[in-house]
Amino acid sequence: MSDTTFTQETHPGRPVVDRRLSQEAFRKLTAGQVINQTQYVNGQLAPNPLFNELYKERDRYYVEAYSNMGMELVRKRR
Repeated sequence: MSDTTFTQETHPGRPVVDRRLSQEAFRKLTAGQVINQTQYVNGQLAPNPLFNELYKERDRYYVEAYSNMGMELVRKRR
């Protein structure tokens, strides 16, 4: 599997999915880990790229993809 990002030019109308981030998020979620919106980097809160990847294409790709695997992708609001 390639780590390349799908682009709109290659697949018009399809979501833009970063395979590397998508695969890393999948591994963490199936291992029972939670992906938070922010994370600590060098003692500072920073955006979590895994959360951003899942959220930016949530409705166009990830909800259906996880549903097809018998899982539910949810976002718990604070």
